[in-house]
Amino acid sequence: MNTAPMPTVSPVPAALARRRSVTTVTAWLAGLAVIWVGPALLLRPMLDPESLALPAGFAVALGFIGMRGISTARGRDRYRQDNLLTVRTMSGPRTIDLRSLRRIRARRFPGNQAFYDYIIVTDTAGVTVMFSRDDDMKVINKALDKQFGRPELVGQPGGPVYISRLAKGVLGIERLPFGVSTLWNMAMLLLFLAPMGACAGTVMALAGG
Repeated sequence: MNTAPMPTVSPVPAALARRRSVTTVTAWLAGLAVIWVGPALLLRPMLDPESLALPAGFAVALGFIGMRGISTARGRDRYRQDNLLTVRTMSGPRTIDLRSLRRIRARRFPGNQAFYDYIIVTDTAGVTVMFSRDDDMKVINKALDKQFGRPELVGQPGGPVYISRLAKGVLGIERLPFGVSTLWNMAMLLLFLAPMGACAGTVMALAGG
């Protein structure tokens, strides 16, 4: 991980990071809505709505996966100032306070040949960043070691953070119970297929009418 200062990136106020995230998600949802129903309404009636339903459903499913990755730290550069870690994301740079982590969850995405695990880190200011690189995992683990070493701050800013069981597995804190990883894979595939099927059904109903 390159932690050298990046001239164009400096610590970002939490309110600004949250506002950028909401704006990006809103725009993304609007785009998905257009893909979901726009072509079907423009091209109706169609003799073969299936020819439109499947590509639209696939595009929407990919769009939902992309939207869930808006907070992902992009590139290799990281800007570190004391306990503040600034990264680039799809919605712009955002900064999390490694001294005041609140919650860590995990997310898994299907890839070309495998599934890829991410951790979703949220600090007490409500700023969220998603990480997947091994060196980022090490940085988060070190931050957790410092927070759990201060039991008097449980439930307070700077106190121990909530870590989901899946996140503990990704971070190497504890092994996942037998079968959990397989169930997790199946759930992630379902999250891909569900919007795809819903969109395809909607397109067929609209375009065929």
